[in-house]
Amino acid sequence: MRDAAEDEAPAELPDELVIDLHKAIDFAGETLTQITVREPTFGQLEEMRKKGSSIFAISLISGVPEQAIAKMMARDVKKAGDFLALFT
Repeated sequence: MRDAAEDEAPAELPDELVIDLHKAIDFAGETLTQITVREPTFGQLEEMRKKGSSIFAISLISGVPEQAIAKMMARDVKKAGDFLALFT
């Protein structure tokens, strides 16, 4: 017997997520108050798996330099990581 949840269509995955940063990041003369992470390509997923670094992964899909990502608060990194997990 099938579960009713199995008959439902999967939820639509968002193309991107805008994260309002808990604490602004000052980097290279700019102040970042939010970042946008987007759905990675398959090639990017493979690259992320090889590197194994959350900082690298978030930088790759947001276009924000790794040095700035390293300054993000843990809760904001978790939001970005949770979004990435939708595609893995």
